[in-house]
This record gives sequence, structure tokens and C-alpha cells, in this order.
Amino acid sequence: MNTAIDLLLIGFGCAILALGTVIAYRVLTGRIRTAGILKATPESPVNPDRAQLLIVVLAAVAYYAYLGARAIGAPEGVIDSLPTPPGWVVTAFGGSHLIYLTAKQARRIARGGGAS
Repeated sequence: MNTAIDLLLIGFGCAILALGTVIAYRVLTGRIRTAGILKATPESPVNPDRAQLLIVVLAAVAYYAYLGARAIGAPEGVIDSLPTPPGWVVTAFGGSHLIYLTAKQARRIARGGGAS
């Protein structure tokens, strides 16, 4: 039974690694465009709210992946659920989205678009 689970985990890990490799390759070759990821329009400067959102989301995902990897490597070797993220990770994740959405709405109102 342990062998089947180990093979499943290895297969899942290889699939995630392959997916990450394909995405990285496509970003590097330009098939996935990232030119405007930090800008509202091509002419506008980089939005600090978008930059902080990207940084916080990547950090939160990396930390959660670390928690999952640590749980897999635990001496018990049995995982019955996903790891619970610490409260500060959830707060940082939600707060970052709140900052981004507030700034986005403020830009919309400043352009005369109004709240919707």
C-alpha cells in the first residue's frame, strides 16, 4: 500500500514539475505574454498595488507549498488533509487583495467611471 501511495506522490510531483516547466518555457519564449501584468494599460506606469499583490500572492503560495512539502516529509508519513495555513498568511493574502481592489476602484472613480 505504501508503494502505491509513494508512486502516486511521485507521479503527482512529476506532473506538477512538468506543468511548471511548460509554463516557465512559454513565459520565457513569449508565448505567454507578461508585458502588462503590472500595468492597467500599456501606456500607464507600473501600479504599486498590482506589484504588491503579485509579490504577496507568490509568497503566500510558496509558503503554503512549503507547508505541504513539510507535511509530506513528516515522520508519520500519513497525510489525511491539506495543511492549515497560519492566520497571518490568510490575513496577508486577503489584505493584499483588499489593497488592490480598493486602488482599482479608486482609479475607476477618478476616471469618472463611478462605483459599480
